[in-house]
Amino acid sequence: MAWYLVTYDVKTPYQSQVKKNLMASGFTDKTLLVTKEVVQLPSTTLLVDAANAKEAAAKFKAVAAAGVLPRSTGPVVERYVVVALTRDSHAEG
Repeated sequence: MAWYLVTYDVKTPYQSQVKKNLMASGFTDKTLLVTKEVVQLPSTTLLVDAANAKEAAAKFKAVAAAGVLPRSTGPVVERYVVVALTRDSHAEG
């Protein structure tokens, strides 16, 4: 398994509920840098442990909008991107 960074856009009134759903399902909003510093990720960016990017996307889609009502306004998640987090990743904050 490896860590995958998922960044997403959600319709405004649902942002907190979507993040709450994801965090309760094993996604995290913190990462440890090589310097041993813990960094908080931006509000619509999370990490998930998965076998590959396709599995990370499937986990995201299965959980993100679960229980978010009403769905009559169309999709809650507007778009998302999944990227592998590697040892060569770089962050500054």
